Amino acid sequence: MNEIIAIENDLVKTEINPADVFVPGGLDILINTISAKAEEEAEGLSPNTDKGRKEFWKICRKISSSKVFIETAMKNYVADLKARIKPVDAERIRFVTEMDSLRDKIDKPRQEWQAKEDAKIAAANAIMKELQLAAVVYADTTAEELAKRIEQVEEMDVNSLPEDYLDNAARLQDETLAKLYQQHDEVVKREAEAVELAKLRADAAAREEADRKAKEEKERLEREERLKAEAAAKATREAEEKAAAEKKSAEEAIAKAKKDAEDAEARRVAQEEESRLAQIKAVEETIRKAKEESDRKERERLAEIEKQRIADEKRAANKKHREKIRKESILSLIDTAGLNEEQAATVFSVISSGVVAHIKVEW
Repeated sequence: MNEIIAIENDLVKTEINPADVFVPGGLDILINTISAKAEEEAEGLSPNTDKGRKEFWKICRKISSSKVFIETAMKNYVADLKARIKPVDAERIRFVTEMDSLRDKIDKPRQEWQAKEDAKIAAANAIMKELQLAAVVYADTTAEELAKRIEQVEEMDVNSLPEDYLDNAARLQDETLAKLYQQHDEVVKREAEAVELAKLRADAAAREEADRKAKEEKERLEREERLKAEAAAKATREAEEKAAAEKKSAEEAIAKAKKDAEDAEARRVAQEEESRLAQIKAVEETIRKAKEESDRKERERLAEIEKQRIADEKRAANKKHREKIRKESILSLIDTAGLNEEQAATVFSVISSGVVAHIKVEW
C-alpha cells in the first residue's frame, strides 16, 4: 500500500506516504503540527463563558477527527500488510510441518530403541524397589510368609537387568536374602517358643485343675465319713428313741453332700468359662490392634497417593494454563503489532521474564 494519503482539516493540511510515516517516530511531525495548531486556537479561550466552552469542544472535535482519519489509514495499511504476508506465513507453516514430520520419521528408530531402553530401566528400578521392600519385616510377619518371600526373592532374575544394575542388584538380592533368612530363623524360633509356652501353660492349668478336683473329692469323702461317723455315734447314743431323727439327719447329710458337690462343680465350670473368655478377649484385642494398625497404614498410603495426584494435576493445569496464555499472547502480538511468529515469541519471552519495566504477564 504505497498510495499517498491527503489530510486536510482546520488543524492540518498535508499529504503522507504510509510507508514513510507508519514507522517508529514517523508521525512525530504530524503530531507536533496538530498540537501546535490546537494549542494556538485554544490560547486565550476561557471556560467561564458558553462561547469559550463551545470553542474548546470544537477544537477537541478537530483533534478527534484527525486521530480517526490517521488511525483508520494505519489499520488499512496493517490489514494490507497482513494480507500480503499471509501466503508467506502459510508456506512457512507448511515447511515447518513437513520438516517436523521428516524429523520424526528419521528419528523413529532411535525413539523406538530409547523406549525399549527406558522400559528395561523401569523394569530394573521396579525389581530394585521390590528387593528393598522385601527386606522390610514387620513384627507380625509369620515364618510362612517369610518363606514365601525368600522363594520370591530367589526367583528374581537379576542377571537379566541392564549392565549398570547388575552389581547393585546382585548385592541387594544377597543382602535381602541374608536378612530374610536371619529373620526367618528368628521367627521360627519365636513361634516354636510360643507354642511350647502355650503347651506348658496348658499342662500347668490341667495339673492345677486335677489337683483341685482331687482335693475337693478328698474333702467330700472326709466330710461324708465324718457325717457317717457322727450319725452312727448319734444312733448308738440315742438308740431307738432317736431312730427317726438319725434317719432324717442322714438324709440331710446326704443332701448337703450332694449340694456341696454340685456347688463345687458349678464353681469349677464357672472358673473354666471365665478363663476361656479371658483368653478369647486377649486374642480378639490382639487382632483388633493389628487390624487398626494395618488400616492406619493403608489410610496413610492412600492419603499420600491422593496428595501426589492432586499436586500432579495442579502442575499439569498450571503448565497448560501458562502455555494457553503464551499462545494467545503471541497471536495477539502478531495481530496487533504486525510481528511474525518468531518476533512475537521473542517479545513475549522478554516480557514474561519480568525485565521490561512496568509490564508483566498475568499468569
